Amino acid sequence: MEKIPLRLARAGMILERPVLNASGGVLIGEGGVLSDTVIDRLIKAGVQSISIKSDPKLGPAPAERVLGRLDSLFRKEDDTFMLGVKEMLRAYFERKAAESKIGNQPDERVLTA
Repeated sequence: MEKIPLRLARAGMILERPVLNASGGVLIGEGGVLSDTVIDRLIKAGVQSISIKSDPKLGPAPAERVLGRLDSLFRKEDDTFMLGVKEMLRAYFERKAAESKIGNQPDERVLTA
């Protein structure tokens, strides 16, 4: 399972978990296949991220390996600056991991906004 930002979603991806609205209602169920129309509706509903099925044969990508080590690399929690660096790195490598799963294709919806 891969949790990715909705802005990186592409038509044809399969959901690992259902997507819920703010009140807990199901917008699209587990196993649902994304289309451009569904993605646009999820954006309008304010959905930020989705869980998609991944290919277990691929193993973790380099960005995912870094994500797995961030907490051990930044163990001292009393340094505010380093905690900020850790969160910036986490956001960067989460985006890279998600992009590597979908082929890093530009999204017209984001480019025109």
